[in-house]
Amino acid sequence: MGWSELPPDLLATIAGTLTEFTDHIRFRSVCSRWRSALRSLPLPPQLPFLLLPSNYPSRFYSFSEDRIYPVRTSDDSTISFLLGSVSGWLLALKGQIHGVFTVSVVNPFTGASADLPESNMLRCTYPGGADALVWDRSASIAAVGSTYRRGVFYCCIGKPHDWKQIESLRTINAVSVTFHKSKLYVMNSSILHQTFILDETTLEKLLVINSPLFRSYTTPHLFVNSPLFRSYTTLHLFVSSEESLLLLKSDKASQNSGSPVYKVYHMDLKKEVKKWRKVKDIGDRAIFLDKIRCFSVEVGDERSKVRRNCIYTAVEGNNRIYSVSVFDLGKREPAKLDGEVSKFRVEGELEFGEVSPTWIMPSFR
Repeated sequence: MGWSELPPDLLATIAGTLTEFTDHIRFRSVCSRWRSALRSLPLPPQLPFLLLPSNYPSRFYSFSEDRIYPVRTSDDSTISFLLGSVSGWLLALKGQIHGVFTVSVVNPFTGASADLPESNMLRCTYPGGADALVWDRSASIAAVGSTYRRGVFYCCIGKPHDWKQIESLRTINAVSVTFHKSKLYVMNSSILHQTFILDETTLEKLLVINSPLFRSYTTPHLFVNSPLFRSYTTLHLFVSSEESLLLLKSDKASQNSGSPVYKVYHMDLKKEVKKWRKVKDIGDRAIFLDKIRCFSVEVGDERSKVRRNCIYTAVEGNNRIYSVSVFDLGKREPAKLDGEVSKFRVEGELEFGEVSPTWIMPSFR
């Protein structure tokens, strides 16, 4: 009996022992029967990968394995920018920084891809413009916003429609775009730091929530240095469930003052009076954060490499040396994690300019 002839129940038993996402990839690559055996099995909870700025091929850092992998997406030698997401897909932009981009969504773990309409609405007219894009996708829609350009744009995946602007969000600068269970959550960088909740199908506005007013002159993701408030403040929104929102606030005494201090606020959407409440414990979860994107994962048993109630941040240091820092919300202590990611460095100039490392959740969907 050859490896490709093993009975389904035995294949299921073998697959059930695999915990690392990369082991699932190796299992799937054996043959079509082995790949089919995984389709009926749920993927164990995974830790995110870190997409590192690099020239061709793309490189991912596996947090759980402390290992860097080269990942070749379809025709990625012509890709200008890759932007991660919690959905497991990358937004791939091809073209000139100041011109028209060819846009697609790519799953680097399965090789699946879908072309999106060409558009100049994503063109970047300032340094690092693509690094300011925020995006997410559902099964049928991709939505993109920018911290520097007004409006949130969407298109239907797999249909020949052009990009369109969401009318109710025409005047906002988005700092967070998230699809979650048939709803679209968008956070604005206005003085009120509003969060808009829209119906995914109709894109009708369902609810508008003001963020807690820490200071009326702070702006998400834009450094503020006021005589009254000498701090660099950023806000990050993530959806912990359909009935709950969490808001992450980070402060630094200056732009280069070292590790930021984080605070977390929670809102229960089920309550009639909706208020942000400061929390010191997020339970058995860990938050993963990069320059813009933010999401949380469940923490497993004591053998897990991720600590509960902690924030893991992708950090870019001097000379393009990257690292992951961890902030314990309970102890209020920052620390830097050692590992292979701190040894990685891009040789030469990046072909398409500077971008920041970004987290992506692995997925076969």
